[in-house]
Amino acid sequence: MDPREFQNQLNDAHQLMLQEKYKDAIILLEKLKDIEQKGNFEYSLTHQLFQLFSNAHSLYNQQKIKGALDAILMKQKVWTISKLNELLKERIGLDLDDKTFQKELELLILRGLISCSIEGNLVIF
Repeated sequence: MDPREFQNQLNDAHQLMLQEKYKDAIILLEKLKDIEQKGNFEYSLTHQLFQLFSNAHSLYNQQKIKGALDAILMKQKVWTISKLNELLKERIGLDLDDKTFQKELELLILRGLISCSIEGNLVIF
């Protein structure tokens, strides 16, 4: 694949992310990672690929978390980060360590997508 086509594919992945089709973006970016490993692309393209890949995974995790929280919040309003993470692992197969899970929650809060606070190891809705 030539660099121009590679850039076009990166742009396609970015458009998928803007449409909140994160899983589709991840699939495309995984294919591009395989191509990148076999090719010799400029650093800027490789950097853009890995930045998009990381962002797509984070946004996909946030999307899954937000979708699962609504049902969980009906039962309880205060959770430890570990317990909430464990519950989401069971319900939606989320596989994050507690520190990464907390970071994703903080990003959802900053983006205004969930209303809660984190105080120590407690998540208060």
